[in-house]
Amino acid sequence: MSINKRVTELRKSRGWSQQDFAAKIGVTRQTISNIENDKHSASSEIIMRILQKLKDLNPRWLILGEGDMVVSKNMAQEPLPEYESKYKDKLINSLERENKLLQQEIERLKKKS
Repeated sequence: MSINKRVTELRKSRGWSQQDFAAKIGVTRQTISNIENDKHSASSEIIMRILQKLKDLNPRWLILGEGDMVVSKNMAQEPLPEYESKYKDKLINSLERENKLLQQEIERLKKKS
């Protein structure tokens, strides 16, 4: 499952509308819509905003799709800079992989038409 799909799953699991979720993380509803509809990939800035606002969210789940969506209280209290340093390279690699797959799909579709 892509990061974009996990963002959708997260929002829906909390019972939030796109507008509610956007307001919580300080972006527009259109930004959330574009992510959920795969028009744009969730940027590292968006991912960091989500992690900053939702302290119980497991960064491994959001970034890599590993583990449970929600973390234990002890892990949730770990300072965000530690999350950032632990997962920054993995986040970059994950986004680069998704970008490469999207580019390949674009090229495939161009060849078809």
